[in-house]
Amino acid sequence: MYSKYGSKKGFVLHIIFTYKYYFGLFEQFRLKNIQPDNYRLIFICKGNICRSPIGEYYALNRGLKSQSFGLNCSIPSKAHDRVAYHAQKLKLDLSTHLSKSIDTYEPQQNDILVLMEPDHFEQLPRKLKTWANITLLGLWSQNIRPYLHDPYSAPTSYIRTCTDNIVSGVDRLSQHLADKN
Repeated sequence: MYSKYGSKKGFVLHIIFTYKYYFGLFEQFRLKNIQPDNYRLIFICKGNICRSPIGEYYALNRGLKSQSFGLNCSIPSKAHDRVAYHAQKLKLDLSTHLSKSIDTYEPQQNDILVLMEPDHFEQLPRKLKTWANITLLGLWSQNIRPYLHDPYSAPTSYIRTCTDNIVSGVDRLSQHLADKN
């Protein structure tokens, strides 16, 4: 359970949000009115030191425009050591990453906000909740996971699982956008 979901809480939230997904409660996270030639992926997680930097750096590595931000970060912090170590295996260098607060985000017209958890939507600043293109990265993963548990205190085996889901999600999301072209 810990290697697949990160914790007992991660497992329970995975079950709850997966049921909500299959009952159609995440329609608001389907992309609409996108300009596939001119978009920027904006990855958002809790602290901008684990999940969102992996999404950002992996997307940049694939030649996609991207940035990442955290909902609850006040001072710039480096990427989590264990996450940065695992990212190196994907040839992603997070050594220069410093967390950025969502409060510093400057929206551009074709940005796609990419969240890691459904609850992150409620934590977005009010001005961003009306944004046309908000999605959950786990909905694009090969194994649909509306909730990607924070790997901060999870076992290393879950960091691999979470990273695999982020990579798969970015790959499939970017393919979807390319197919729209």
